[in-house]
Amino acid sequence: MTVLRQTFLVLALTSAPAFATPSGLAETFAACVGRLEASYAPRVEIDAMEDLLDAAMPAALDWGMPENHVKIVRSRAWKVQRNLQSSAAFADDPIAARHARTAATEALNQCRSMLPMADAG
Repeated sequence: MTVLRQTFLVLALTSAPAFATPSGLAETFAACVGRLEASYAPRVEIDAMEDLLDAAMPAALDWGMPENHVKIVRSRAWKVQRNLQSSAAFADDPIAARHARTAATEALNQCRSMLPMADAG
């Protein structure tokens, strides 16, 4: 593991007390990769989140998480994000569209806040 990846992992672990287990951290990063991909985020953001996921995987696997679990989480998060974006764009009810847009934006903002470049601003 590179020093950069170790640093990312340490920063993520110390800045996010809600991650109670290594598998929880890996699931969070996997979901964020899916959300970023579904939103056509810049490749640099997706790559950075994948680096965080790669750094978290050894500990998650040691914790007992099945290796294919991150693919499932990533896929589900992609689907949820696309559904939110679709609802935001095409919902007949403007209130439902606004709620979907807000949920999609908040999910992406949470993911982006974990990226190392988020502090470079």
